[in-house]
Amino acid sequence: NDSTLSYLNLDKMKKLLLLLLCVPLIGLGQFQYKLDSVDLGYQKIYFNYDQDGRCIQSIAGMENGNQDGNLLNNYIYDLNNNIQQIFHKWHNPYTGEFDTIAINYLSYDSNNNLIQEELYPFTNNFVDTMQIAYTYDINNNLILQERVEIINGMTAYYGRYEYFYQNSELTIINIYRPTDTLVKYFT
Repeated sequence: NDSTLSYLNLDKMKKLLLLLLCVPLIGLGQFQYKLDSVDLGYQKIYFNYDQDGRCIQSIAGMENGNQDGNLLNNYIYDLNNNIQQIFHKWHNPYTGEFDTIAINYLSYDSNNNLIQEELYPFTNNFVDTMQIAYTYDINNNLILQERVEIINGMTAYYGRYEYFYQNSELTIINIYRPTDTLVKYFT
């Protein structure tokens, strides 16, 4: 019977359509691209990830197996998957170990926007701390970045970046240095 045959074909087509619609969501939805390295021309940076797909380590300067002068960063995450701490380590050619040279502490607002970054170097006695404050507009666009350095216990203004948007698209970046002089203007 032709009507039975048409019904069976229609039913098969529906199942095939459902299969074609669902397989990409199920099969490809779990796939993540992870950058394993970046070649900057003068050095490569390699990345290591945890089982959740978060970058937990980056290593710069491992060309030809040479570790001297390499920088290793370890990343610690909070419950919202924001980087909370970065441990900067430098390869010590005398001991063969990676020594911690600085720690970054990062803070976020309720929208998971980075609002403060503090860098505590261990090896440079000149700068005690560098602090960067980030300010956002109501659309969560970064509008201001201000840097200060704590040098021998005294706060020194280091500079600021102003970001301007039109229809949520970044249009202008003004960069000011310690004298509060506009030194760069990008459009």
